[in-house]
Amino acid sequence: MTAKEIKTETSLDGLRMLTIFESDNGLFQFCEYVLTYEDASPYNEAFSHFLPSQMSGYYSSAEDAEADARARLLWLAQKSN
Repeated sequence: MTAKEIKTETSLDGLRMLTIFESDNGLFQFCEYVLTYEDASPYNEAFSHFLPSQMSGYYSSAEDAEADARARLLWLAQKSN
């Protein structure tokens, strides 16, 4: 399964990210990611990475997916204003 990335947007503070993508079935989805920090361990240095926090259902267009993301995600709606 591969998805085609359509658009990515990051919050003003850099802690959240939205990706809109086209699924293999030709429909569109969005996924919100949150920046997560991992402490150092005896085996690894400390690092940060984005983890998925919210995945949408399917939409018939990328525009519909983005509109719903803006309605659901407060940081994205605030960024738009």
